[in-house]
Amino acid sequence: MRRRRAAAATAATWQLHTAGTALAFEATVASIASPASKGFTTVAVEDAWALLQEFSAKEARGLAQTFLDSRDKRQRLRDALLVAAAAPYVPAGWKPEAADSMVLLGVMASDVRLAVRALRDYCQALGVPFKMPESRVPGVAAAPAIAGPAYVKYNSASGLCYATRYEGRDRGVLVQLGQQQLGHLPLGLHDELMARPAPPLG
Repeated sequence: MRRRRAAAATAATWQLHTAGTALAFEATVASIASPASKGFTTVAVEDAWALLQEFSAKEARGLAQTFLDSRDKRQRLRDALLVAAAAPYVPAGWKPEAADSMVLLGVMASDVRLAVRALRDYCQALGVPFKMPESRVPGVAAAPAIAGPAYVKYNSASGLCYATRYEGRDRGVLVQLGQQQLGHLPLGLHDELMARPAPPLG
């Protein structure tokens, strides 16, 4: 699966900070050994989730900048998300190989084009199909015509994907794996320099 290949052969060094205690952890993610283990140790998976959960808790209080103020820290966040998405994690009820497994994404951006770009990048990173959102704005036939800040909702299992206007202040991507919601993660986490071509908007 693309989700498995995206996370395979990733070498990641994470600096985890929990309850004011710095925990240095080095994890080398080798090639995938089997669908069940995906080549990740239990420690690697647990530490990836710990980093993402701590980021999410601090982001909710406006304190997440310390996770994002260097390229290495942002890389650790990206690597942690790939590890978390690729391997089962019982506490979150996340089973990526299950038939009913689904990834939920909520994208909040200042412009629908930025939202669609982020949706494309997160879908590809997480190994789920990208789909152009439909418009849920009355009188607006297509999502690219939505003016101003936009919200995009995506469900990998049902194929639901729509865009609407957004009046909130939040910007970023909410990722739900199993019963655990993570974020808001940065819109450009997977393409910081916007080097990849923008997805065609039709």
